[in-house]
Order: sequence, then structure tokens, then C-alpha cells
Amino acid sequence: MSGSPAQKIFSLDVGQADAKLVVSSDGTKTLIDADESKVIDELDRVFEEELSIDNDKEKTIDHFIATHLHQDHILGLFDLKQSGYKINSASQPNLARFEVGEERGQVDPDLFRNYIEALSEHGIAADDINNLSSGDTIESVSGEILSPPAKSGTVPFKSPKTERERNLKPEKANENGLVIKLESEGGKSTLLMGDMQDSSAHHGEDWLVKQHKDGNLDLNADTLHIGHHGSDKATKDGYGDTNKGSFLSAVNPDLVVVSSELESEYSHPRDEVLERLEEHGIDVFWTGVHGTIKQESDKEAEIEQIPEVDASSPADILALKYFAKANDVTQEEIAALEEGSISAEDLPRDTPELAFKSDYLETASKASDTIRRYPKDAERLTLNRFPNAMSTEYVSVDEHGAESSVAEGNADDLSPEAQQVSQSLGAATEASLEDILEQRKKALQRLADTSPQSMSRSSQTASTTSDRSTSQIHTGTKQSGQSEESNKRARK
Repeated sequence: MSGSPAQKIFSLDVGQADAKLVVSSDGTKTLIDADESKVIDELDRVFEEELSIDNDKEKTIDHFIATHLHQDHILGLFDLKQSGYKINSASQPNLARFEVGEERGQVDPDLFRNYIEALSEHGIAADDINNLSSGDTIESVSGEILSPPAKSGTVPFKSPKTERERNLKPEKANENGLVIKLESEGGKSTLLMGDMQDSSAHHGEDWLVKQHKDGNLDLNADTLHIGHHGSDKATKDGYGDTNKGSFLSAVNPDLVVVSSELESEYSHPRDEVLERLEEHGIDVFWTGVHGTIKQESDKEAEIEQIPEVDASSPADILALKYFAKANDVTQEEIAALEEGSISAEDLPRDTPELAFKSDYLETASKASDTIRRYPKDAERLTLNRFPNAMSTEYVSVDEHGAESSVAEGNADDLSPEAQQVSQSLGAATEASLEDILEQRKKALQRLADTSPQSMSRSSQTASTTSDRSTSQIHTGTKQSGQSEESNKRARK
């Protein structure tokens, strides 16, 4: 298949949904998926600002492709017609590869009827919709279809990870949706995954990796638009030290594009996916943070965003995801953030460790802020979450209250890079270290006070204190009223 001389791919910011506009060098416009009314505003802006097309006239979409028939990918068809857009032709996954029904993952019957009716409003009859499967091509985007399988019925195969028997059943829409690979004449490639994923008895992503391993198709691509909005059921790694059967290793992209909203109800992109991308050293662009994303397929992994946001590392994306979770912020406010502008207090307590590597957080001050924020839990915090700040680390206290050694730490233990940070912070860093040592002493004292030996001696010498002693729990998770009051004052 010969590639297109140049393509522009716009990943439209449509919230928790998907829509991509591919514009070929000859001006052919292909819309891949379209969610509800949100797609109209972004299409209007791209048509006017990027393509210089008058929005007051009828606007032509030469071809529409539904990667699969779920509402967050096709409900916008009615809105397109009502907003002055005309679709000339349409494609969908092979009807033999999914079922219309009420079961989870199937195509809803009412939605399917609405979809057919919406296309008829554009003058496209049901019989005129192209049914696509692996091995087919789409001329409008110089694209090759990698999935679903061309075979009807259940497709058995061996897992690329474990060699166990697996099946890809012709039932669920996500796992039997279209996966499209675009290529330019310059050799640059883009892989569009739709909502492809693995689920019970429906191993769509694993099937693709197996086909790649057997040489039946080529998953390798410069840019990957990851599956199912960043779900942890997609974009998987392999097993063991060899990373056998890894989807990410098979694709080996330079960068990734994610389509989901800033405060996704499904927590997309999932933390596990971002951590996998970090391990592979892959940059991430997310419509929830970056807005509509413009990609030129004949250029070296180049992305433009509207609005422009500097964040691209998985750690940055994770930090901004949890910052948005804890704070009522807009995309514009996210775009205005600068390096070091987020403190530990701006993030919720369930923030993953990877987020703390982001350039949006200043590591030394963040370590201090975290210790001061949770003084009661200081003995269970580890400063190796902040490796660029200091090498001191706490040893966790055993849940049964057993004594644990705690590493000594001082300014000489800092790494060379951290020493430079420490010098610039001066008295603030010294104060934080004193804070840490003080909390360590308190932790060890609590351990001594609640040890079995100490409790035994206390009961022998002071029977009048038995009520208070029995109210204490050896793990340190409950204390007397006086101790709780003291800790409250410490937190304040």
C-alpha cells in the first residue's frame, strides 16, 4: 500500500469520547468516529482556523468511519447533519464480527437503528456502508485495516504471552472494532486503536500481537492512539523479564495520543497505563489536558496542541490528572501552570508515586511538605519517593508494632544533584531535615512505648494505668484520647 504524501490528523477534544479528522494532501476529509454535539464545536473550529473553510456553507466529510458502534463513537451523526455537515460515504467493522443485543459489550439495538437512520439522513443506505476487516484498505486515508479478523465465527489462537489457548469471539463491539494503520510516503506511521482491548474470552489486543509475532501484520508505528481512552484493559505489556507478548514492545511508538476528558469518570487514562508508558520512555499527549491535538503524519513524531501545554511525560500527565482531581480547574488553568508550580498539598493522598517525578513539582520542597502534611504517619512515609531530593529513607513500621531500625540521615547523605538543590533552599531544607529527624524520634518512641515488654513493665508497676494501656493498639492505629489530641495539635 502506497502512503499518502502528507496527512493532518486532528484528535478532537470531545471529552470522554473519540473523534479524529484526517485531512489528506488533496483535501479529502475523513472523520473517524463522532461523539454527540461536542464534535461540532471542534470540527467548526478546525474547518475555519486550520482548513480555512467557511462554516456558513455546507461542509463536506468525504468519508466517515465508525471504529465500532458504541454511542461515544457514533452519536454525533445526527448533530453533524443538523449543523450543516454532509457525509458522502461510510465504513464500519464487518457486521459478522459483532452482535446487536442487550448483553454487556454488544451493540444496543436502539443505537444501531439510530445509527442507520442517521446515515440515511446523509443519503447513505445501509447496504451502501462498507464492511471492513483485516487486510482491507481505506483509500481516503491510505489506511490498512489490521482488525477485526476477516474470518467469521470464533477465532482461536495461542496467547503471545503464555502460549495458552485464547479465543476472539464475534460478539463484543470493542474487541471486534476497527484498528487502522496510516502510513505516509515519508515512512511515518500512525496506529489508531479505537476501543480495542482484551476482556474475558475476547482477546482482541492479544490477537493483534499474535498476528504481529507470526508476521501476518505489522503493528510497529511512530505514533500510537491508544485503545479505549487509556483503559487498563488495553495498551498492555508482556510477562516476565523478557516482556513476552508485549503490545507496547510490538508497536514501539515514539509518542502516544489519548482521547478522554480531564476528569474522566473512569479515571482515564488509567494510572497503570501511564506507568507502562513511563517504563518504555514514551511521551504522552492527552486531549483532556492538551485539547485538540494536531499531528502531521510526514513529520518526525511532531504534535501541536490547542491550547499549548508543555506536559508530555507520563509523570507530568499523572501529576496533572491528580491535580485536576483535587482542584476545580479548567484546561486553560492547566495550560497556565509552570514547572514547580504544584506542591504536595495540591495533590490528593492517593496520588501515585510516578506523579512525584513530574517537573510540575519541586522535589525537595515537596518532600518537606509531604512530611509536614502527614506528621502522624511520618514513620510510614518513604523519602525514596523523591530520589532527586534526598537519599534518606524511612523503614516501614511492622503492622504488629515490631521494632524496626530506621536509617540515619543528614545532609551528607544527599545525592550530588540533591546537594545542589539543598544549597539553594538553604535554611528551608535544613529545617525539613530537622523535622524528619524529630518525627523519626517520635516514631521510635511510640514503638518503645507500645512494645510488649514496655506494656508488661507498665502493668507490673502501675496497675492504675491499665485502662489507658488496654485502649492502645500495638500497631499504633489507635491511641488514647490524650495522645489523639496531641497528634491533632501536631498536625495543626
